[in-house]
Amino acid sequence: MNRPENRAKSKPLLQSYFNTFFYRGLPFVVGAIGVSTWSGVGNLFAQRSVLQSRQSFWWYAAGTIAAASHLLFVPLIAPSVKDMMDGKEETDANDCLDEWLRVNNVRTLTVDLLAWGAFVVAAGKTLCH
Repeated sequence: MNRPENRAKSKPLLQSYFNTFFYRGLPFVVGAIGVSTWSGVGNLFAQRSVLQSRQSFWWYAAGTIAAASHLLFVPLIAPSVKDMMDGKEETDANDCLDEWLRVNNVRTLTVDLLAWGAFVVAAGKTLCH
């Protein structure tokens, strides 16, 4: 949608699309962060001795910290989201989308993949012992 050849066509659609997309997707994202973070915290406290004996404690800790670190990207992404959703005349919605995509790509390739990977290793070490 944000390819150079589509930018002129997508510009008038982005505000409406992103408002719908953002408000529908936000509960899922917040829920996924909450479930990942708090299930990690719960495992660390409720099953500490088991996780330590199976050498998965630090994997759960890493996954939990990485999952919560998703929120560190909010201040980086909030301005472009707000500008895109406000749809002010002087705002280029395509530039806002570019910034949103850039930050999300960095976040996905860092903390999100780290969280998933750490939780997979942790679960594997815990269950396959």
